[in-house]
Amino acid sequence: MRFAFAAVPWLSAALPRWGLATLRPRRPAAAAAAQTLRALYAETAAALEAIPASAAYRRNVEKVTAHRLGLVNATPDVGALEAKIGIGAVEEVIAAAKAELQLIPTMAEWAPWELPDGKQKVEVTLVE
Repeated sequence: MRFAFAAVPWLSAALPRWGLATLRPRRPAAAAAAQTLRALYAETAAALEAIPASAAYRRNVEKVTAHRLGLVNATPDVGALEAKIGIGAVEEVIAAAKAELQLIPTMAEWAPWELPDGKQKVEVTLVE
């Protein structure tokens, strides 16, 4: 649930912006959200090099990362960026980017795009 502090001007001016968008005091507001996201997305792109280009996981993460990076570069206002990305406050977007960055080495180790030894690829044909 989001609370519009802009509707109460004295409140938005009186309180620092630390987690106010999500009402979660443990998640401080990102002072330089755009720079943080640009750096995280650059790290994500570099980390994805460890995963084969044909892997669906890599393709999907690259698409999401490129889309969000485009939004970060095109949207200077944090509120507008939050609305365009649509997953919550910018602090949550940063947390999601960090989590994805931590997941990439695990995915590279697990290699879910590879078949286990002795297994054959099954072709599936859809019937209309």
